[in-house]
Amino acid sequence: MPSIGGKTRHVLDENVIPLAAAFAGQSSGSARQALLRLYKAGDIARDEGAEMVTERHVREADRAVERDKVWEELLRVPTHSKLTLYALLTLETENKLPAKRSAIYKRYRIAADRIGIDPRTDRTVHDRLSQLTLKGFLDVEEKNKGPKGGSYYQYQFSIRPELVTEALSEDSRVSELFD
Repeated sequence: MPSIGGKTRHVLDENVIPLAAAFAGQSSGSARQALLRLYKAGDIARDEGAEMVTERHVREADRAVERDKVWEELLRVPTHSKLTLYALLTLETENKLPAKRSAIYKRYRIAADRIGIDPRTDRTVHDRLSQLTLKGFLDVEEKNKGPKGGSYYQYQFSIRPELVTEALSEDSRVSELFD
């Protein structure tokens, strides 16, 4: 505990360390991740001028750490995956999510044409959608309309679309789509 002028100051609420450890345990189990959350929580508390780091600060820190991980991963996906995400964004702005792969593919082709990239096949976009789902960016739901309607998948964002927009805007090729 920090000591100032011989007085001991309590700067961490008693639940802060267990909560940071629990959040880290859920994501990776790494002590380094727990310390990262504690450090970030301390920054948040300091920026607010708070006397003590509280559970609220740790919860905010956890959201920030997770957002940063998603952000970094979004920046690393290949261009055609970014175009697929952009296609979903265009559908999102029209309240047309969840959407079938065929609708996403149409928007993907338009986006690829707009920035001068050769569009890939429908199958490739299907693979991109699967990869983006595995990375946790998208949710997929299987629909089954019976013998006459068949089965198909519908996709929508599992992360905030604003975060996708921000990350895609950082890519020099894809950012042209936002002009």
